[in-house]
Amino acid sequence: MHYGDAGVPILGQPRPQQQSSRAIDLYDSDILVIEKVYQTLQERSAHNRRDYDAFDREIKERFHDAGFIVDVKWFHTNIEGVKMPEVDFIGRVDPESEFDHDKMQHEVVEDILDLGTGGKIQVTSDMMKQVAETEAAHKKHGDHD
Repeated sequence: MHYGDAGVPILGQPRPQQQSSRAIDLYDSDILVIEKVYQTLQERSAHNRRDYDAFDREIKERFHDAGFIVDVKWFHTNIEGVKMPEVDFIGRVDPESEFDHDKMQHEVVEDILDLGTGGKIQVTSDMMKQVAETEAAHKKHGDHD
């Protein structure tokens, strides 16, 4: 088992390409799993608000059990002595798993998140402008072919 800076066990290691600050690709079904874990953690935190080391471990363990490797950062709030966690998804427990675009497409078309879109993604002119600006910035910095 590997240990982080605070002596908290890290339950798995991300693949090298996932160690950057880039987010991992998520399926719609992953969102449903993540929501369940967050709901459980929220319920548990209501009972144990001050033992941040134990809660940090619990966050990592619960997401590990759900198939994700996470990093937890703690931030102070405007309430004295109260901190808020931020969870970053940095990898998957199964290092051999590759993102399946066909699975993603199927989940969007089937609307498993029940967004009411029926598999259609509404694209606005603002979204198209943002995509064009992002692509131009990548080309300028040599990130794109």
